[in-house]
Order: sequence, then C-alpha cells, then structure tokens
Amino acid sequence: MRRLLLNIRFVVLCAALGSSCRSSAQTPHAKPDYPAVTRDLGLYISQKLAENKVSGALVAIVDGQKTVWTEGFGYANAAHSKKVTADTLFSLQSISKTYTAVLLLEAVDRGWFKLDDPLVKYLPNFRVNSRYSETDFQKITLRHLLSHWSGLPHEAPVGNNYDDGNATFEEHIESINRVWLLAPIQSRYAYSNLGFDLLAYLLQTRSKTPYAKYADAHLFRRLGMSNTTFDKQLALASPTFARGQVNGHDVDVFIPMLGAGGLYSTAADMAKFVAVELADTNIKSGRLLKKKTLTEMFTPQFPVDHQSAGYGLGVFKRRAFGTVMYSHGGGGYGYDTDQRWFPEFGLGVVVLTNDGDGSDIAQTIADHISETCIKAKGGPASDAPRSLSERPIQKASPVDLAKFEGSYRAYSGMRFFKVVDGALHYRVGNNDQPLEFRGDGEFTSVNERFRFHLDSVGTVVEADDLGTVGVDTFVLNHRPDELPGPDKPEWKQYLGNYAGSAYGEKVPLRIYVENGYLYASRAGGTKLIEYRPGLIFTVWGESVEFLGNRVWYGNRNFARD
Repeated sequence: MRRLLLNIRFVVLCAALGSSCRSSAQTPHAKPDYPAVTRDLGLYISQKLAENKVSGALVAIVDGQKTVWTEGFGYANAAHSKKVTADTLFSLQSISKTYTAVLLLEAVDRGWFKLDDPLVKYLPNFRVNSRYSETDFQKITLRHLLSHWSGLPHEAPVGNNYDDGNATFEEHIESINRVWLLAPIQSRYAYSNLGFDLLAYLLQTRSKTPYAKYADAHLFRRLGMSNTTFDKQLALASPTFARGQVNGHDVDVFIPMLGAGGLYSTAADMAKFVAVELADTNIKSGRLLKKKTLTEMFTPQFPVDHQSAGYGLGVFKRRAFGTVMYSHGGGGYGYDTDQRWFPEFGLGVVVLTNDGDGSDIAQTIADHISETCIKAKGGPASDAPRSLSERPIQKASPVDLAKFEGSYRAYSGMRFFKVVDGALHYRVGNNDQPLEFRGDGEFTSVNERFRFHLDSVGTVVEADDLGTVGVDTFVLNHRPDELPGPDKPEWKQYLGNYAGSAYGEKVPLRIYVENGYLYASRAGGTKLIEYRPGLIFTVWGESVEFLGNRVWYGNRNFARD
C-alpha cells in the first residue's frame, strides 16, 4: 500500500472540487504540536497492532505542503526478520482504483475516450451474460465502470481473490466474458473489481503498451514516482517489500488484477501523487487533469434522492469528523489499507498494514489519527446533529411494521429488520438500533436512513440504506411469514459441503434446503433462485453454476468436500 498522502494546496483544491470548503486564508487553523501529537499516536498504533496481532504498519500525516510524520511500526514479514521502515513497499490493493481512475480520466482529457461512451465502442470483443437482455452489455459505459454502477459482479472466474493460480492479466480479462450481470445496468451501486480492470485493459489496448509501462509513462514518471509500479515482479524484487499476512503466515502474492488492486508504492511517492493530482497543481509537463474533470471525479455518480455521500470516479466522498473527507481503502492478499484527505484542514492520512484477518485496523488507526489531528487544528472532529429526513416522525402499528421484517442481503453480508416493542429495529452483527418511522417506507436512526421499495401488491422487495457513507441496496432474502418453497427433487444433486481456498486458507461452502428453498451458507445463509437447471442466482444476483462435483459461486471455484 502506500503510506503518504497529500500535500494539499488547499485553495486550489477547493476550487477544483467546487465544494463549500473555506480557504485556509479565510479560516486559519491552529498549528498542532506535531512532535507531541505523533508521540501519542505512536503509542496508540503500537498498542493496536499488539491487540490485533498485526505484524506491521506504515503511517503518514501530511499538513498543507509538508509531510509532518512518516513512521513504520513492527515487521514486514511473518518471521519478524524485517522491520517496516519509511521506505517499505506495500501493496495498495483497492486504493489502486483511484490511480487507475486518474489515468483513465487523463486519457479522456486527451480525447482518447468519452465517459458516456459504451465500452464496446473501444473493446468490441467485450461481452457478458445477462438475465435481462442479451444486449445489455452494450450499454455499459466508462462512467458506469468508474463508479460501480455497471451491474458487473465483484470477481472474474480467473484471477479472482479465491484463485490461487498464477493467471496473467490477459487471461483474467478474457474470463470476464463468462460472467453474469448482478443486476440491470445503472439500477444499483455494486462495488466491482472488474470495472477497473477493464479500464486498465482499455488503456493497455488503446496505447498498445502493457498497463504497467503505460502508467509509468503517463503518471509515475511525470511525477518522479520512481518507486511506484503496477509491475508485480518488479515489486516482489524490492528488498523492502512488505508481505501480506493471513493467520500468521505470509501470503503468496498472485494478484493478477491490475487496475483494481495491483499497484505498489512507497510513502514518498504517494506524497508526490497526492500533491499534484488531488491538489490540482501544475507540473513541468503540464496539468494532469482539467479542473472540470477533477470536479467530476470527486462527485458521487447517479445519486438518489437525499443522498449525502457516495462514490465518485475512483474515490469515496462523505462527511466525517465535522468536515468533508475523500478516501479509498483496500483489503486482500493479507493487506489492509486506508488513504484519506480533508480539504478544509489541508490534512492527509495514510495507514498501510500487512493484516489480512479482517480486523479493519487500517480504518481504526486512520480514524484515530484523523480525529486527533483535526482537533489539534481547532476543528470539531464530529458532525453536528442533523435530520436525515424532512418528514416528521409517524406512528405505525406492529402489523404495519411487520411487512418490513426479514433478512436482507447486501454487498457486504446479511442485514436484519425486526419489530421489537412496537418499533422496527435494524441489526447487523452485534449492532442493534431502533428506527423511527417517517411514512411511505422510510425509516431513520441517528446516522441511517432507509427507504423500502414495495412491489405492486405491497410486498417489500428491497431497501436502500442512505447512510453517511453512500448508498447500499439490501435485497429481501427471507421473511418470517414466508410460505414453504417447492423443494424440488432435482436439487438434491447440488446439496452438500464444498470447499474453496483463499490466500492458502480453506473456505467452506454449504448448499442446503431450508423451508423448501435452496440456500448457500455464504453471508449467513443466502437464498438461491433457480434460473435454469445447473444455473442459479443468489437474491443479490451472484451466479451459482453447478458443474459436476464443482460449483462456481460468484465466479469462485468450490469443489465438493
């Protein structure tokens, strides 16, 4: 991953974003005592690494035009024989998407492409399968790919996070033609690695240059980023390379993905990138992006009514710690990373770790650093209370509320709604919160706003979560009053235990019948809907294809156990 962030040229950045940020000249902020601040932060980070059994981390803070702190913690490998230093090279994982977006947008500015042109205009051999229309794939635009509104699934059959083979990037791209759309195009935000890999392949094809070399020539070399590369072999050869870790062992670095998660860099290089690109400063070879293009990059795409946050073109935008935050995180292959910046305070934070055990430690550390530094600069470090809905709170009977009960499948897992003591409660994991009814299928809590969508007969089919980080669609998975399903005899051939692998670890999958419906154990019990014999879809839209003793679940390969 990387460690540094952004020498934000604040006044220019705010103009480029077209935001309500105030210039530092108008609202000067306090100058923190960074030696004292970073001393305390160092103790906190060391404690968190120990608590979560994470080997190493690399952290950086940028204030204005100056990098005020860069420090490595712990070790770059599971054997604890190599320490993390300021020069340690990390895999960026999904933070790579921000850089791929910049490269694509720079090509748009040069006239190579148009954002709203369909991908097939430039890659005529591209196609994917669809349950909705055989020609759906022809409608997918570059903007859809950059914003995760294409309807594409997250993984490809070859070169995905569950594929331990050493596939080439070209083999990975070719296999995308076999996937099925999750949902109709532009109907739902659905985070997908495939869109950004297709964009990287588009640049590679148009330039007739391997993507790693193209990125080096059009971005990294222009900015003097000599230690940044999409070339995996070059990164692995670095003596400072940090190995990702899962369950205490180093992970073999396959990562056939490029545009979506194949970038490697150092903190010093990231500082150059953020200072020039995100601050929109000029360089000797000219501007990287036009101001209009940069503004569009930071604008959430295809917003729905009252959306307060979301994904732009390769970057997230939301409010946090009392101000606007732009960010991207990454995780996979034994890494967990977070990069963010706050234009109003001229502040940037980067946290890179070699933790792959799902602790979310990069975000935890980045949150603490952000809050500490914004407070030290005189900021509130919290958002003022605000109403998420203009509708008044209304009363509803338990009978009326009951129609919203059930389990709902989201991108990241299962969500639950249940009536408790006369109120609808929302539960995810160990978090349970009562909701206030606002009428017409709308509910709110302190930081969540849900809108349920009903069909023509008044049955709930899905819900939008319009929270503080964007829009997430929940598809109905199971209702408490659901009638039994058909329990077809031919389903028996699918039932049983299967196993896949990820990063050297066994990943179980069970196919079973419950209440007459076919289910998969993934995400806490996902209902399956038969499309045709041997081809089934989850309620979320992932394809489940049975081939002999194997099942391809969401394009990931599982063998009968």
